[in-house]
Amino acid sequence: MKDMADATHKVEADLKITDDSKHAKDLDLQCVATMKADALKSTKLTPKKEQTLPADQQPTMTVNYQKDMVAFTADIDTLGQDIQADKWDAARADFKKLMDDEKAGHKAYRIKKD
Repeated sequence: MKDMADATHKVEADLKITDDSKHAKDLDLQCVATMKADALKSTKLTPKKEQTLPADQQPTMTVNYQKDMVAFTADIDTLGQDIQADKWDAARADFKKLMDDEKAGHKAYRIKKD
């Protein structure tokens, strides 16, 4: 997950550049590939929060988690397509959606730390 976090921060920093002729497109695409690889690995995991639920609710959480991870991976693909096509405004919007989805996913599937 550290690789994904590092890649995400690099893409985020690059997308903050307002001069669209100065983006590090190749680095961004490498970072997107890292993000996708880690997301695909995560698809096979079981949320720790599932263990806190009654047995009859656990399968539903797993199905929802896997569905959300598939959608998250598709969003990463869209971001990569935007960057590949030099659609930087779309990339910024899709990156924001990706981060919003990540935040919502963490809230839904992680155990809250005190």
